[in-house]
Amino acid sequence: MTPFKVRPIVVALGLFCLSALATLADVPAGWIVAGSSPKDFEFSRDSSAAMDGRYSALIATKPGIAPSGFGTLMQTINAENYRGGRWRLSGYLKTSDATRAQMWMRVDGPDRKVVSFDNMDARPVTGTTGWTRYDIVLDVPSDSVDIAFGFLLTRGGKVWGDNFRLEKVGPTVPVTSAAAAAVLPKEPVNIDFEDSADPRSAGDSGFKADHVAVTDLSRADSPRPHGGRELYIPIDPFGAVTPTRHIDKYNLCGMHVVARARQPDRTALEWDVKLSVIMDGTSRLASIAAGSFTLTSHTKSRVPRRPITGLVFRLDGVPESASARISGVPNAANGVIGEFPEAYAERLFDAFDAGTPFILDVTYDSGQHETVSARTPGGISSDAGADKIGFYHGSDAPVRRCLRSLAPASAAGLQQRLVELDHPT
Repeated sequence: MTPFKVRPIVVALGLFCLSALATLADVPAGWIVAGSSPKDFEFSRDSSAAMDGRYSALIATKPGIAPSGFGTLMQTINAENYRGGRWRLSGYLKTSDATRAQMWMRVDGPDRKVVSFDNMDARPVTGTTGWTRYDIVLDVPSDSVDIAFGFLLTRGGKVWGDNFRLEKVGPTVPVTSAAAAAVLPKEPVNIDFEDSADPRSAGDSGFKADHVAVTDLSRADSPRPHGGRELYIPIDPFGAVTPTRHIDKYNLCGMHVVARARQPDRTALEWDVKLSVIMDGTSRLASIAAGSFTLTSHTKSRVPRRPITGLVFRLDGVPESASARISGVPNAANGVIGEFPEAYAERLFDAFDAGTPFILDVTYDSGQHETVSARTPGGISSDAGADKIGFYHGSDAPVRRCLRSLAPASAAGLQQRLVELDHPT
């Protein structure tokens, strides 16, 4: 559901009792608390992170909570002094590990009909960002009744807001509503009818992975350690050079997980994530690389989808979630890289080894959001030999053995090959 698009839900959200959610001292004067799950968030003034002046407003996920909805600080004003003009709401947002932060504005007409609306749904703020200005421009028709605006946080993280301003602009300033931003494609699409409808255009989507593969990223002091299959990593990033042994100069340990969900038309969606831990001096850091692909039924090729702007992991039965901090520019395959909380990365390694269910929340640069429920094969096969069980699972799994010996990189490297080993079930 898109926040505030359907008026009956807006009315219901506005009826939450303020005292049940937060004290009057916490909520900035003139603003009210609303949302689909406001009880999961904290709302306050913050004197430690103001853009200028003394205070900013803060929306933060409550500790130990993994919200599935959103919370917002908002206010509603009479449209009488704004009718017949074009108005710009500007404001500054700052985020920390935010799944989705958005500024929004809505104009209501007679009979509570929404006549103009923008909630930055196609351009959300994700991850960790500094103070940045955002604009929303909407027309206020002559029969408008009221104007509502504010900023919101969906799922995890924090968002600060400051220096909001509502000002009249001229007709040459374009409006930012989703309807006005829609454009026709410049070229024909799917004229041979081989591709199914793109699930990205259908708004938020939920998937259950029907196939999950996991491999260990580790070091090897022998060509085929413990009988495992060694996948040499190409030194040339584009594969132009024959794959060869790659010396691990970064002392890296991790896991590579690929989740796939088949579609009714025999295509499939695939989410590819590499999570690794390295040493930077005396600090352990986790890095993440991720991409999303469509596997077409007629060519079996792997087609990159849109760049990922938000990536959150949640473990079954664990209230805490962890967000990647996406950075840099996507590569040619729309793959992205970023940082990840190191302690949570190690929890995920154990979960991938044991087959614990997990949820992957993915946000794309288009604003579309996907929730992927998955679990690795995990566990220990009943027909596996004792030596295989001891080496591949639990404290003796390759990634765990690697993590125990993780040390700062040296100029010469560890002189051990960096390999990717199939993780057996």
